[in-house]
Amino acid sequence: MYISTMFTRSRRSVVLGGISAFAVACCFSIGAEKDSSKKYTFRFNPPDGIEFSQTLTITKVQEMGELRKQTDVNVSKAQIAIRKKPAGYTATAKLLSTVMTRDGQAFRHPAMSVMEGLEITHELDREGRLAAVGGFDALKKRIQDKFDPQMAQMLSALLTEEAIANMANKEEAEWNGRIGNFIGRTVELGDVWTDTEEFPLPTGKTVVFHTATKFTEEKECGGSNCLRVEFFYHSKPAALEKLVGKTLGDLSKAAGAEMEAEVSGMEVAGSGERLIDPATMLIYAERIERTVKAQMDVPEHGLVTAVTKETREYEFDYGKKPKAEKGE
Repeated sequence: MYISTMFTRSRRSVVLGGISAFAVACCFSIGAEKDSSKKYTFRFNPPDGIEFSQTLTITKVQEMGELRKQTDVNVSKAQIAIRKKPAGYTATAKLLSTVMTRDGQAFRHPAMSVMEGLEITHELDREGRLAAVGGFDALKKRIQDKFDPQMAQMLSALLTEEAIANMANKEEAEWNGRIGNFIGRTVELGDVWTDTEEFPLPTGKTVVFHTATKFTEEKECGGSNCLRVEFFYHSKPAALEKLVGKTLGDLSKAAGAEMEAEVSGMEVAGSGERLIDPATMLIYAERIERTVKAQMDVPEHGLVTAVTKETREYEFDYGKKPKAEKGE
């Protein structure tokens, strides 16, 4: 429900672009040294009618050796509201503004004005699991209202039914990765979850990479007892071994398959952390870093290493301390 042009990961795929956020899908659990015997159970239980703002800063640096370096910084602000209803919840996210710079200079894409003011709704069941996503159908009318006929025709041609369906799928992947996959699960400090994902390449092939999610500490946030969740991913499984302190055999056994990099010359790596209240599943802070390296054969320059580094930092403002409702 976080509206922006973002990187999102589903259970078995990673997609660059779209109106969604990074989703961590972690579905296998392995043993670890416990820092505490206290257990934490994730329950979606936000206060009815809560409204809060989110500021997301995305910094993307793209380099191709001495041939090119480009830095984009995108700051977006959204207002989010969650309301309870008999069948569950409705969560609505409205993009308020987007400001972007490219190499320090203001940059404005026509699509940005179409997205500003758009409201995306998430229909949730009583446990907080996603039932439906709505709001993207309004894009075509917004394009017609905001642009001259020539520009409107050009943008509308890109907004096919498949494109709209992909946007909704990305929202679903985001919700499941950040909220849905955790609902009802119980963890202890020191637990590690692992999984295997796929990153689609422009060539149509994919590179397999591996994820690990670790629950590291309890921390006060907004007057609540939150959990710090750290996550790591890498196309080279041996790198995860160092990051999470588990052997490659342990990780492979937990994921149910041999953990091997599938594509040579391509490397995907990243890490991040999230501060979340397991009693409400409200997120109080999040930071994510991702680096993609690929070998490219450039005419007249030969083999060049292209590196894209992306950092995403979220800030949330809940105003008064939100309190979980008492369980039924």
